[in-house]
Amino acid sequence: MILYFFTHPSKNKSRKKPIGLLLLITVFSFFIISCSETVEEKKWVTVKLNMNYGNGDRAKKTNQNLTEGVSTELLGVLPSNISFENNYANVGEAYDWALTVLEENTVELSLPIDTLISLHAYRFRELHSESELFSSPKNPISFGVSNPFSITETTSALTIKLNIFPNGSPGVIGQLSSGNTSDTGETAEIQVFLGTPPKKTVTFPISSKFKNLSNISVDNLTFSPSDWYIPKTFKITGSTERLISGNEMYQLDFGPAKSIDQDYEGLKSSLDLTHLDKTPPTLISISTTSSRVGTGFLGIGDEYIITLNSLESLQEPIVFISGKKAFVQGEAQNWTAKMTITGEHLEGKIQYSIQYKDIAGNSGLTFENIENDQIDVIDVSGPTASIKTLKSEWNHQEEKSNLLLKISANDNHSGISGWFVGSQKEIPNTSDTQWETLTTTKHFNDNLSVGIDSNFDEPGGLFIWFKDFIGNVSEPYPIEIPDPGVNEIYAENKFGFYKAGRKIPIFVSLSHPVEVDTSLGIPELILETSKNQFRNASYLSGNGTNRIEFFYTVQPGDDTSNMPEQKLRYQNEDALILNGAVIKSQGSEVLIKLPEVGSNNSLSGSSDVFLDTILPRGISLHIKGGEIDNYSTSNEDVVTLSANDNFLINAYLLSDQGDVAPQSDNGSWVNITPRDNYSDNVSFTHLSCPVKTGCPRQVFAWFRDNATNVSVVSVLDNTTLDTIAPTLDNISGL
Repeated sequence: MILYFFTHPSKNKSRKKPIGLLLLITVFSFFIISCSETVEEKKWVTVKLNMNYGNGDRAKKTNQNLTEGVSTELLGVLPSNISFENNYANVGEAYDWALTVLEENTVELSLPIDTLISLHAYRFRELHSESELFSSPKNPISFGVSNPFSITETTSALTIKLNIFPNGSPGVIGQLSSGNTSDTGETAEIQVFLGTPPKKTVTFPISSKFKNLSNISVDNLTFSPSDWYIPKTFKITGSTERLISGNEMYQLDFGPAKSIDQDYEGLKSSLDLTHLDKTPPTLISISTTSSRVGTGFLGIGDEYIITLNSLESLQEPIVFISGKKAFVQGEAQNWTAKMTITGEHLEGKIQYSIQYKDIAGNSGLTFENIENDQIDVIDVSGPTASIKTLKSEWNHQEEKSNLLLKISANDNHSGISGWFVGSQKEIPNTSDTQWETLTTTKHFNDNLSVGIDSNFDEPGGLFIWFKDFIGNVSEPYPIEIPDPGVNEIYAENKFGFYKAGRKIPIFVSLSHPVEVDTSLGIPELILETSKNQFRNASYLSGNGTNRIEFFYTVQPGDDTSNMPEQKLRYQNEDALILNGAVIKSQGSEVLIKLPEVGSNNSLSGSSDVFLDTILPRGISLHIKGGEIDNYSTSNEDVVTLSANDNFLINAYLLSDQGDVAPQSDNGSWVNITPRDNYSDNVSFTHLSCPVKTGCPRQVFAWFRDNATNVSVVSVLDNTTLDTIAPTLDNISGL
């Protein structure tokens, strides 16, 4: 800047009384100062500076090079020993401050004469008043300071160089305004401006070596000294032709710049941008396997494995298998999810879901397997069942109780494959327990025969377990072991008539062996031996067997003829009394209930036992003899007999040998068709009589019933046996 100035002496020291001075400033400004008046003491001069290019053409009043784009210029006059401050607000006391009238290219300042001073310049893009600048300091876009100089009263011309510097570093400044480029074709908006005002127009190209851009909306940008600070906007668009794996950094290049301004000529800069990966990742393959290959079923402890692959690198996927989060490992495009099956997993066909993101955070479409297409099934619970004991029978050959169980068991997944019966201390496992095998089925409805040793005596009883194909074991289901049932009560001889004194063995046949403890008493069986007459049969044997034996000795007065069916029977279902004895089955005390009286298995239903202690009675006999009463003329005689019995008379015996009752098994008994009432004419042969006059004869009669009771002689009949015809010993009177 060259200053040309003219001086006029000031009348006093005050800046408020200017002396007309004219100052012309060009690009390389010279101040030409002419003094028209001498200043006394410390003198001041007011100068008016006119600015031009500094080429001597004082008529050209423009300042394009220096003030284009400048709305406010502040000039200050300071002692030369004051250092330049970029921030004018930090400057100490100045001789004067003034704003350049840019429309006229002039400025008025008061300068001290004969004082070494410098001019400090500050330029602003915005329009400000001097009071605004000092009340609220602003940031200049450029500034400068002149070489020290002084003026005297005799100064007629003076050249002063004022260097103007940008406030900052020249440069092309780019910034992201909005958006980002992406592999889905999204657009980023870029703003560009210059860092400092240029002296001349600046043009620079815009380019990028990044291959994933499809378009830059401008090829180059141009800035002038007047719009250098105004951001210019353009757009760049991402390409969809090439997918990326994760966000990628790239540079947008500005320059090299073209300008006469050497500060900008050849200048380069760049803007770092991010190209976003916006394309969701895709899984290209998913495969599954398990530690139990080939079965299709997984149980507790089995491992299920999912292997997945993608087109691009992924963050660690999140995999859920049947409601539980799986352990995932892998890297980049290849990952494996593993899950050890526990009892907490959901049963049924395996359901799994895969959530995954690429490195950029894009979420892929969550994959969920289709349940109907899934062949692998989780089975972590054992079968369920209901058990009912249908009957219990004693197997004499195997010495076991055979329980017939009605089973209804179900397993919804791998199917029932076996069963095991035992006590609670024999809780089975799938490895070494001797399971009874079944053809694998999901629903088992059938009857099972289970054998139990007679000495089975485990606390808690007997249980049955089921296992499925995969090895899950059901809960124990208790088996009801019925108290020993009575198969039959019968007499040793199931048919017979019994008289007093005879013993009758009676057996109680049970479904299972029992233990009979008689240390505190002897069991008895209450029998009805006559209508409303009850007598007891005593326990004889049966401990450790399934047959208890009682015996009964028929006593006088026993007579079942007056009872229903006329047969021996017990009192009622509770007729087996213990009298302190204890009967146990498989360790547990039991109470034996007898079949209903008269039922097929009861004593009277299974055995025809008749008690008869009453002798035949109502006996009568009459010897018919010959033509003359009380005489029999032949050894062969006819006797009329009759008798009756409470049961049946089955024989009679006639004798003329006295009244000694014959034995019931005497060979002389004449059997007859058994009947209650007997009456008939029977033949009888008398003992021959050799006497002509005849022999007296007595005929005795006895009757025997089915119980071999023999009647007592109560009647007899007399006759005279005369079988010799009379003869004449002599005839006289002839």
